[in-house]
Amino acid sequence: LQMAWANVRRNRQKTAMVVLSISLSMIMLNVTVTVVKGLDMDKYLSSFAVTDFCVADQTVTNAFSAANEVEGVQAQDRAYLEQAAGIEAIGSVYMHESIQYFTGEKAKKLEEIFERNKEQLFKEEREYYATNVYEDHCLPMHIYGVDQLPFEKMNIAEGNADWEKFQTGNYAIVSAFYEDGKEPYYREGEKITVDFPDGTQKEYEVMAIGDIAYALGPEHGHGMDIYVTLPSEEFLRKIPYCKGALKLAFDVREDALEQAQDYVETYCEKSDNTLDFSSKLTYRASFEEMRRMYLMVGGAMSFVLALIGVLNFVNLTVTSIKERQNELAILQSVGMTGKQLKNMLIGEGVYKILLTFGFVMTAGMALGYGILVMLTNEMWMFTYHFVIWPILVSVPVFVVIAVAVPVICYQGDSKKTLVSRLREVN
Repeated sequence: LQMAWANVRRNRQKTAMVVLSISLSMIMLNVTVTVVKGLDMDKYLSSFAVTDFCVADQTVTNAFSAANEVEGVQAQDRAYLEQAAGIEAIGSVYMHESIQYFTGEKAKKLEEIFERNKEQLFKEEREYYATNVYEDHCLPMHIYGVDQLPFEKMNIAEGNADWEKFQTGNYAIVSAFYEDGKEPYYREGEKITVDFPDGTQKEYEVMAIGDIAYALGPEHGHGMDIYVTLPSEEFLRKIPYCKGALKLAFDVREDALEQAQDYVETYCEKSDNTLDFSSKLTYRASFEEMRRMYLMVGGAMSFVLALIGVLNFVNLTVTSIKERQNELAILQSVGMTGKQLKNMLIGEGVYKILLTFGFVMTAGMALGYGILVMLTNEMWMFTYHFVIWPILVSVPVFVVIAVAVPVICYQGDSKKTLVSRLREVN
């Protein structure tokens, strides 16, 4: 073993190349498994599937179309879909795009919010909203009308969302500049005057700062805007021409998910093909597909890197043995047995794998974490879990290769007599 260690240290550059190439495959495999393990289905569904089913006009689900906020999901559509198996709760979301004007102190506050946060906007957006804020004192606005189910799914950042009080029609939930409620335009308890399409206005008390769930909205936004949410009855009184819902959401029993999916799918494809739907089942399937994609791509990269590492190891081992034929023959001629020689060659290979393992568990872990951060920085559905088992599993595989390659090479030479080997070299 001492001789094997000395031989490994003799050609440090080639040893480092083998260690690095095998290390990269182990690091990449570990990163791949960490990413796949960290993809959190609950986080994914909490954004895209806050309810079991969501039905909308195809213009809403198509990113390249303007949302049809007038027609949408009609009363007859809801009446039919309410018959789906296992229905537990159902509710509609209505929407109208408008303009919200700010006056007095609120106009001044709007300017202050814009000044503090304008760097968050693209350059073109800053120029556009500067005109809105400083000259017109207004922002693009979505007015929402919600039933109880989407109301209960709202993202509330500040205040207490009380359904009983809310459905009186005297309260509104208002958004802030940021989704998490930071930089609110209005505070809880203040009054907001909303302008409606017919030219009328109404003042509402701000019940809370928040917004409807992204999956239940139009799935688009503006660089800087404000959303005002009202109860459905109040919304339809003030905007009576908007008869169709932007989206219809409903929950069903877990054991009825598949049956309800068939029911909804049949209706959207055959009875009213202007509608589209999403469900918890479809998002679960897309999530699993995403996990398989990451596993397949990462696994393929790990395999390629491992193959390169193994080929480097084989090439180095074979070349080293061929170049040292004279040396190995002389060692045997002065008393080293074939078993000792074979063990020395095996030791060289095993030492390289142990060096690889040491590198991976130190600098390699830091490198792997850096790669992981780059890959998952924008993956909001990712939850980090420390993973090490892929490294521990791959080490014995490489050890077997490290043992097998020199043994095979040595057996080829050992078939010749020592005298003939010495003659060939000399």
